[in-house]
Amino acid sequence: MPQSPLLGRGPKMSPDQKCLDTSLNFFYINFCSIRSLRSKFQSVEHHLSSTKPHLFLTKTQLS
Repeated sequence: MPQSPLLGRGPKMSPDQKCLDTSLNFFYINFCSIRSLRSKFQSVEHHLSSTKPHLFLTKTQLS
């Protein structure tokens, strides 16, 4: 599976992003703190469509 820059594994888009993935055999949760969502919206959309977490929690700052 390709690594998303929002997962915290592999290359990151910026040093201010923080994500934590919690995977169980039956439930996948992704927690993220994303700054400047407007400039990263396509990456966030790609991350959600490729990882398909059951629950995605984010703390977002629109700037």
